[in-house]
Amino acid sequence: METSSPSELRAAAVTLLCDDDELVRREAFETCTRLVNAGALTFDVLRDALDRATPGECANALGAWFSVDCPVVIGHVLASARREVRECALRMRPALARTDLAPLLGDDAELFIRLRHALRFHLFEVSLTCVLNVALLEQLDFASVEHVRQRVRKLDRLPPEQMQLLHKLAARCEAALAHDAKIIESDGELALCDDVRDDLDYFKHVCRQLLDELSRLIAVE
Repeated sequence: METSSPSELRAAAVTLLCDDDELVRREAFETCTRLVNAGALTFDVLRDALDRATPGECANALGAWFSVDCPVVIGHVLASARREVRECALRMRPALARTDLAPLLGDDAELFIRLRHALRFHLFEVSLTCVLNVALLEQLDFASVEHVRQRVRKLDRLPPEQMQLLHKLAARCEAALAHDAKIIESDGELALCDDVRDDLDYFKHVCRQLLDELSRLIAVE
C-alpha cells in the first residue's frame, strides 16, 4: 500500500489497527507507519495504537516505527503517550534518552525513578518540576532536599505549579524536623553514634535551609 492507494484502503489499514488478531494489528501498524511517513495519515493514528498495545506489541510496533522515521519525530509525537509506551521507547533507544527522545521523560517523576539506574539518569539532568516530584515520591533524604535547595536558590520566582510542589516538600521537611525533635525529647538518654548524629544534624540543616528559601520566594511573590 502506498500514498497513491485508494482512500478506502488507507482507511481499512487504520481500522485493522483494532483487529482481534495480533498479527493483523502488527501488519496494519507497519503499513500505517509508512503511510504516516509519507504524509498520508496523521501521527496520532500511531500514538493511539501504541496506547492500546500490549507490552510485546508495543516493542514490536516501536521497532517498526524507528526503522522508517526519525527518532526526534517519534520523541515529539509520543511525548503525550502513556507512561508504559514512553518507557518502552526509552529502553529501546537509551543512547537517545537525553537528545532526540528527551521529550518522552519530560516532567514524569515516576518514569525518572523507574529508569534512573537503567539509563543512569541524574537529578541535575531533568526539570525542576520533575526533581520536586521525585523528592516527594521517594523517601525524604538530605541529598534530594539539598538538590532542590541548590536549584531554587538561583531563582527569584517560581511558577505556581512549582511553588505548590515546594510547599509540599517544605511541609515534609517540617514534619521530619518535628518528628526528630519528638524522638530526642522522648529518648533523651539514647546514645547515637557520631556518624548517625552528624547525618541527622546535616539533614536538619538542609531542611532548614530549604524552608529559608521558601520564605524568600514567598516574600517576593
